[in-house]
Amino acid sequence: MNVLTPISRAVRILMTTILTLIAICVAGQGASLKVNRDKLLDTYAARIGAANRCVAWNLMTPSQKGVFLTITDLLGKRSFMVNSDIRYYKNGSDSVFGACDPPDTDCTLGCTVNEFRQFGGPCYYMSGSECEAKGFCYRMEAPRVDFRTALDYVTRIWAINGAGIFCNGGDNNRLYFSASDELMTLIRNFDWGLPEWQDSTDLFGAHDPFNNSSETLTGQPRGQMHFWRFDHEAQVLSRPGVEGIYDPHIVEIDMDYNTVHDSSPECFYGGIYGRTKYQNLWSPRGLGGSPEFDYDPCAASGAATTVSAASFLGSPLAIGSLVAGFGNGLAATTESVPDGRFPQTTLGGATVTVVDSIGVSHSAGMIYASPTQINHTIPVNAAHGPAKIIYQNTVTGGSFTTTVNLAPVACGLFSQNATGSGIAYALILRKRNGMDFYEPVHNIVNGQIVPAPIDFGPETDQLFLVLFGTGFRSRSSLSNMRVTVGGLPLEPIYAGKAGNDLPYMDQANVQLPRSLAGIGLVGVVMTADGSTSNTVQVAFGHP
Repeated sequence: MNVLTPISRAVRILMTTILTLIAICVAGQGASLKVNRDKLLDTYAARIGAANRCVAWNLMTPSQKGVFLTITDLLGKRSFMVNSDIRYYKNGSDSVFGACDPPDTDCTLGCTVNEFRQFGGPCYYMSGSECEAKGFCYRMEAPRVDFRTALDYVTRIWAINGAGIFCNGGDNNRLYFSASDELMTLIRNFDWGLPEWQDSTDLFGAHDPFNNSSETLTGQPRGQMHFWRFDHEAQVLSRPGVEGIYDPHIVEIDMDYNTVHDSSPECFYGGIYGRTKYQNLWSPRGLGGSPEFDYDPCAASGAATTVSAASFLGSPLAIGSLVAGFGNGLAATTESVPDGRFPQTTLGGATVTVVDSIGVSHSAGMIYASPTQINHTIPVNAAHGPAKIIYQNTVTGGSFTTTVNLAPVACGLFSQNATGSGIAYALILRKRNGMDFYEPVHNIVNGQIVPAPIDFGPETDQLFLVLFGTGFRSRSSLSNMRVTVGGLPLEPIYAGKAGNDLPYMDQANVQLPRSLAGIGLVGVVMTADGSTSNTVQVAFGHP
């Protein structure tokens, strides 16, 4: 790679991951929960003969509301449809004896190993998991890029059973829902997905008349599901709330708050309110964040808010940058552009118009649209100054407007977790003996993103930090730009477009001096033409 130019196409393909994170991860961190709750409450309203979801909500008791809120949060923010991507790599422990496949080979689909560590010994083929078990491979969990949750695949609610002041389980404090074919397959075969779920350890087994059950992995309150093992085994139900219902995909779900199976989120357990006990255990899991107990299906839609898709900072927003608009009812459906490479002016039944300071309207290209979030560009020909962004739902006729200020430059740096903070979404370019090597600045440990310490290596190695962001391609000059790493201001040797394949993605390359070796976890901030970015992080290992 020429460090004075955008990153190569081969490595740029890796950058499509961040586009998925922007489109799915952020949208999934709570915003889609209200959409799913509204959708399912509509089905419940139809079931009980209520005029709409608002009427149905007002007819529910506090315990019914608590059951609905905790269980929809469990399924909508804590239960992923797919497992994380696990990969295996050679650790080189056989290399001194004459390695077969070299160190750092991706062994996920298998590789060859000098198993008996004999000089010139035979190469044996083994799977990634076997390679790890025998000590020749290490395991890494890739950042999650599929944030679909179980609640996305719940098709209707049959019943929500409260219990007034009573805390017990039995037929009380539980919810019955219907699962789509895809979700039902995973409920019955959770090794393929639903990583928070496992076989039930309940000695009493599945609740009659169901013949199979599962539960969440650890802690209380613990979720429990009861269901039919196969469609042909389903029976007509006679349980309270679902009398006469025949549905092979019906699932009974409740939460056990203690060892005697009390299930009400409205009771106190050891002096702790049930909802609080739920929030304390589950809020850090899955997508993270609040269970949104303040949910109100009767509330009117609010105004839209637009921020940088990298930094999540508001105005000013840069011409040509990627931004994220948030609201309620922005689009009719959820739709994204494959790889984010070719933004569309109509997506998910929505359009976005930017009206600039001189009154000219510009259609904005979108890469992701959902009822609660739209990721789109700021058109490159929009004038600087005050502007309106109008989100139009072409299906419902809803229109949402926000006011922003547009500027030539508004620096934003992407982070690994797509929140604008934490470990930088970046690469290390190592130049060694005339060859280029790309290295990550992060690892995944127990499902968490952690920094991968940067090792400067031999004195002859040259290291460059390749940062990805948006909003700084129109900087005036490199001399007016700095990337401050651990308090040390550095002038980039390249700052501009990341390539034509990603028309809104920007890239900055900065050479790293060896004086940074061993200083640990540090902040990285970009400044250009008076604009200051959000702070992301990288770590430097020992000299």
